[in-house]
Amino acid sequence: DGAAKTPAQLEATIRALPRVATGVDGLDRLLDAFAAAAAVKVKVHCRGDRHIDDHHSAEDVAISLGQCLHEAVGDKAGLRRMAFATRRVGACEVRAVLDLSNRPHVTSDLRFDEEFLGDAAPGPGEVLVETRAAGLNFAEVLQTKGLYQERLEPPFVPGNECSGTVEAVGAGVAHVKAGDAVIALPRGGAWARHCVVSGAAVAPLPKPPSSDAEWRQAASLAVAYGTADMALRRRARMSEGETVLITAAAGGVGLAAVELAAQAGCNVIAATGSPEKAEIALAAGAAAAVSYGDDPRAFREHVKELAPGGVDVAVDMVGGPHLEAIVRSMAFDGRCVVVGCVEIKQ
Repeated sequence: DGAAKTPAQLEATIRALPRVATGVDGLDRLLDAFAAAAAVKVKVHCRGDRHIDDHHSAEDVAISLGQCLHEAVGDKAGLRRMAFATRRVGACEVRAVLDLSNRPHVTSDLRFDEEFLGDAAPGPGEVLVETRAAGLNFAEVLQTKGLYQERLEPPFVPGNECSGTVEAVGAGVAHVKAGDAVIALPRGGAWARHCVVSGAAVAPLPKPPSSDAEWRQAASLAVAYGTADMALRRRARMSEGETVLITAAAGGVGLAAVELAAQAGCNVIAATGSPEKAEIALAAGAAAAVSYGDDPRAFREHVKELAPGGVDVAVDMVGGPHLEAIVRSMAFDGRCVVVGCVEIKQ
C-alpha cells in the first residue's frame, strides 16, 4: 500500500522531505508531508509551552515518532487501524495519532486456512464442545480488523459463540455432561470443529436441536439477545408502557432488542437506514419506524412526532451525529444506553 514498513524506511522517508522551520508549525507541515508520503494520516497534539528547544528540530521529533509508530504499519500489526505514540522533545510533549483507516480493509485480504490444531482436551472447569454452528457478529468483524477491545494477534481462530455437543468435561464441571446439546461463549475459537470453553460460559439447551436450522438458531442466541437484555433490563431498567427507541434495529442486537421490548409491553420505535430494514424491524414487533436520513435534526423531529413526550429508553448502536439527536429526544429521567458505535463524532 506504499506505507513505510520499518524505522529505517520511515526515517529515510522523513529525511527525503524538504526541510522546514524549527518549531511546532514546522513540525505540523513536516508531518503533513510525511503522511502524504506514507499513505496514512498523522495528527500531532503538542502539550506544555508548545516550544521545541534550540537543540531539537521538527525533524528530530518526526523521526522519533516515525520510529515509535513503525509497528502500526508493519506486517506484525497489519490489522491495526489506529496507533498512538507520545514523545517528549525538549519542553514539548508531542502525541501523534496514526490513522490507517484509508488503507484497504484487511478483511479483503483475509485467508482462511484449514489447519489441524491438535487434540483438544478440557482442563479443570472447562468443557470441550464439538461445534455444530457458530455465530457471526460485529465483534468478529472488529477482531479481524484489529479494532476490538480484546486484541488477538493473527493468526487466530475467530468466533465468540456457538452451539454444539459436549464431547468431554474437565474436573469440577457438573451442570453438563458428554453428549449434551449446549450453547457456548468461548470468547474466540468458535469457528473450528472443536473449542474448549470455560464451564461458566456453557449452558445446556432445553432439548437437542432436530435440524441444522435449529442448531444455527441456538448458535446466534447468546450474544445478540444477551446484549439486548443487558442493555434494556439491567442498564436501562425498561418497564411496561415506556417508549423505547432502538437504532440499527434491523441488525442482530437491534432485532433482539425490538423483540424483547415489544414482549415487555413497550412502545418500540425502530430507527433504520432504509425502508427495507424498517419493514424487518416492524415485522419483529416495532410499533413505528423512522429513518436516520442525512440530517440529525430532521431525524430528531421525526422521533418527536412519534414520541411527543420524549423517549424513555434509547439503545444506540450507531453513534456519530445522530447520538446527540437521540440524547436530546429523551424524556425526563430517560435512559440512553450506547451499545456500540458504527461511527464516532469527532
